[in-house]
Amino acid sequence: MFDVPTMHLDQEEDQLKFHYDGTVYRLTRPPGEPQQVNDALAEIEAYFETVDDYGNSNNPTAVKAHMYEALLWFFWAPFANRQAEFYQRHGINLDKALPYLYVFGESNGGKGTFCRFALSLISGNRVEAPVDADEIGKRKVRNLRSVHTSFPVVVDDITKQKVNSLDTLRNYWSGWTGETSYPMFAFISNDKRPGEWFRNRAKILRFDVNFMTSHQGEAEVNRLIDTENPLYQWFGYEYLNRDLELGEDSDALREVREAMLDLYEYADRSVPNYFPKDPAENAYDTGRERWRNLIDREDVTITRDGDTLQVTFPESMNFELHEYKRDPPMTVRIEKRGLDLIIKTPDEFFEWLGESTETGPRGSFLSRARSILKR
Repeated sequence: MFDVPTMHLDQEEDQLKFHYDGTVYRLTRPPGEPQQVNDALAEIEAYFETVDDYGNSNNPTAVKAHMYEALLWFFWAPFANRQAEFYQRHGINLDKALPYLYVFGESNGGKGTFCRFALSLISGNRVEAPVDADEIGKRKVRNLRSVHTSFPVVVDDITKQKVNSLDTLRNYWSGWTGETSYPMFAFISNDKRPGEWFRNRAKILRFDVNFMTSHQGEAEVNRLIDTENPLYQWFGYEYLNRDLELGEDSDALREVREAMLDLYEYADRSVPNYFPKDPAENAYDTGRERWRNLIDREDVTITRDGDTLQVTFPESMNFELHEYKRDPPMTVRIEKRGLDLIIKTPDEFFEWLGESTETGPRGSFLSRARSILKR
C-alpha cells in the first residue's frame, strides 16, 4: 500500500489537522493582513496565467477557469467528510453527491505540474508527488477507507480503461458512518472521458492547452510551487465558518466558491474574469463547443426518428462518434447506431446546447432540428 498522509478534521476544535514527519500541523487559521491575503491570491493567479505566457490554447479563459475549478476541488477534498455527514443527515446519496475529479488533456498540458502545485498548497509545501497509476487497484481503493485520512489520493497518468475498472468507486461511500475519514480521489489522464457510471460520480475538467518547452516557464512554475503560500489555511478558516446548505443545484463546491470570494473581498482584490462562480465544466463546456462546431459542417445531417433526432455523421468521422456521444451531460440520452447518434431527449439536448438567434449555419441547424420535431 502506498503511503497517504494522515489528515482529518477535528470537529470539536474546528481544525483541519495534518500529520507529517511526526508532527501535527493545524491547517486552519484566521486570515492575515489584507495585503498578505492579496499577495497570496496574486501568487495562485500567477500560476493560472502561465497559460497566457507559455501555453497555446484556443480559449485561454476556459483553460484558466477549469484550472481554478480543479484547485477549488483540491481545497474542498479534505473537507469532503464534513459534507458527507451533512448530506447523510438529509438522505442524499453520497456516491453521486461527492464528486471525484477527472482532469484530462493532451500531453504537455500541464496536468501533472498542476497536481504538484495543488498538493503543495494544501499540504504546506510538504507533499507534491501524486500516486502512479500502476499503484492503484480495486483492492487498494477499498482498503483506503480504513486508513482514516481525508488527504486526497491523486493518481497521475491513468488510462480511462483503468478508471473504468475501479468499480469499487461505484459504492465507495456505502457503509460510511463518519467514524473514519475517507479520502477523495483525483485522476489525471491523457485520455478523454471515461465510462458513464464514473461520469455520474465525477467532476470532469479539461486542460485544453499545450505548454511550449521553455526554461523560463519551467523556472516560473517551479518558483510558484516552491513558494510558501498560506492561502489554504485562511481558506479553511473561512470555509469552516460557513454553514453547509442544500442548494437548488448539485454543486458540491458552492460554499468553497463563497469562501474564496470572501477572501477576495477581504483583500479588496478584483476577482479574475475566469474565476468559476459556477462550475467551470458548465460555464466553459468544451463538449458543447465541439457540438456547436459540428453543427457548421455540411456533411452532418439531421432527420426525425419518431420523437427523437437522428444525427448522421460521415464515414470519415466514424471514430469520433463515441466522443460526441459522451460530450452532453447525463440528462441527454444518446444512443449510437452505426454512423448515427440518436438523441432521445431533444429538449434536454437543446437546453444544453443553448438557444441561438444566429442566422448562419448554426442558427439554421437549431431551427431545422426543432422544426423537424414538430412535423
